[in-house]
Amino acid sequence: MPQNTIQYNPDDEESARLSWYLANRDRFVAGLALNLLRHQSTMPLQILDAGCGTGGVLAQLHRRLGMRAQLYGCDMSQESLLWGKRMGRVANGCSADVCALPFPDRQFSLVICSEVLEHVEDDEAALRELMRVSHGPLLLTVPAHPYLWSDSDNALLHKRRYTRKDLLRLLSSVKPATVKIGAFGMLPGIAVAAYNCLNRRQVAETSSHTPLASRYHYSPLVNAVLSALFAAELHCASASLICWGHAWWAILRAQGES
Repeated sequence: MPQNTIQYNPDDEESARLSWYLANRDRFVAGLALNLLRHQSTMPLQILDAGCGTGGVLAQLHRRLGMRAQLYGCDMSQESLLWGKRMGRVANGCSADVCALPFPDRQFSLVICSEVLEHVEDDEAALRELMRVSHGPLLLTVPAHPYLWSDSDNALLHKRRYTRKDLLRLLSSVKPATVKIGAFGMLPGIAVAAYNCLNRRQVAETSSHTPLASRYHYSPLVNAVLSALFAAELHCASASLICWGHAWWAILRAQGES
């Protein structure tokens, strides 16, 4: 069954561009992807971002890889893909359910699936499908810790947040040769916890259709300071030096993959 989709609001794109959180998160995911690709010798690389939205991660990868990679994106929201194409972020995009990807087995050097599985009813089926289309690693990010659930999760149509145990159980269902898990987002995690404490009555019901990351606007100076702090934290997270955050990143390598 296809997952629910969020109606795309082009005004959110400007918020995302100026957000200390969203822009840095896209750079972080792209950085993890580039690190996984550094030993790849086959050119051009074929990379899929499953659940690409308007193409924030794809834009980061194109900026760094250029013609060395063929970048593909798919998303359930045709509106998001259309805006991604208009902005020049998504060149090869199609509307597709992550549980039924329209690609051959083992097509991609790398598959990215960032902030998607929490939207899917059958996340195990989605994971199997993601592994099917990749002959290289699979890079995932998912929201962490059910106790961080907020009205933002309702607005984003999340079905769950993952404990470390939940995520390991999910990843073990496809029996990859290796699994690596790390945390990221300590600063936004603290911000969400504080928000929940101050807005207890709003957590159970959606008080806004706008996610927290796009809901508040900061002065350029405050945004720059928060962005620098978050970027420094993400640098540590990429080296597995962060033990807690509002999200998990995970890398899966299939049996027989070098």
